Amino acid sequence: MANKTNPLPNLYALLIRIDHYLPNQLPDGSYYPNFHGSVHDINHLADFLKVKIKLQDEQMLTLTARC
Repeated sequence: MANKTNPLPNLYALLIRIDHYLPNQLPDGSYYPNFHGSVHDINHLADFLKVKIKLQDEQMLTLTARC
């Protein structure tokens, strides 16, 4: 049931942040670059979900991969 502190109790978020992909090469030999800043960006998204959507920490799961 919704309440003032948590209006969306059945809403959950899975946040995945990856800056570095290995081996950076596709089977055909083409190369793709790593991202820069996705970890920073996902922190802003988490803040938005907490402030604007009122999600609680236990409603968010963040997976991080960086090298």
